[in-house]
Amino acid sequence: MPEPRHVAAIVAIAAVLTLGLRALPFAVVGRLREARGVRAVARLLPPGLMVILLVYLVLPPGQGTRHAPGALPWPAPQLAAVAVTVALQAWRRSTLLSIASGTAVSLLLS
Repeated sequence: MPEPRHVAAIVAIAAVLTLGLRALPFAVVGRLREARGVRAVARLLPPGLMVILLVYLVLPPGQGTRHAPGALPWPAPQLAAVAVTVALQAWRRSTLLSIASGTAVSLLLS
């Protein structure tokens, strides 16, 4: 059984590291906002994420994949999800809303 002093020291070190790591982004946010690389990532990340999800979504399921009883056959749920995502992105320009809604449609229909 570890001694209470050792446990207290470990907890204190973990607390200081956690606090420091959580405070670090706030300390450097001013410099990061103006960085070209961060602006490029902020511009390219949402479309890149959608492309990755699209490729994953439309690939045929692997062997042994089971579907819920009464689920629509592949690729109907996936195509419906893509249509919802594209329509919402074109209408609202909200990446979070588009991806969440498309994922929900895919899950509900699969």
